[in-house]
Amino acid sequence: MNISYYIPFFVVILCNIFYHIISKNMTSGFNVYFGLSITYGVAFFISFITFLITSKYHNGIEFAKFNISNVILGFVVVGIEGGYIFMYRGGWELSKGSLSVNICIAIILLFIGALVFQEGISIKRVMGFGLCFIGIILMNK
Repeated sequence: MNISYYIPFFVVILCNIFYHIISKNMTSGFNVYFGLSITYGVAFFISFITFLITSKYHNGIEFAKFNISNVILGFVVVGIEGGYIFMYRGGWELSKGSLSVNICIAIILLFIGALVFQEGISIKRVMGFGLCFIGIILMNK
């Protein structure tokens, strides 16, 4: 595998680190949804400018490819980000909150991957599932 395989992996890790640190340090008296409005305004601006710079096709072609998944993803992302901010405001530790959520997501996605996308479940994955589940219990006791 070449570097183009690993670069997105490390970008996601780096951005997630900053994401959680910033979410943990949000001003407690500031309305979460107003803050997310500002956040998404900036994200919209950056995304749209990047789209215009990188688009190889006439922009109308891209707009014609639009589907409901983009709208649904918008709702989901607001839930994720608002949820994390409320978790941290509610007292979750940075390391425990993020790790607990991500382990639960990994466990659930293991089953969704197998049932919906026909991804294989090996004995190693099942053992990993068990270790993750035990880890959540031990970490949160």
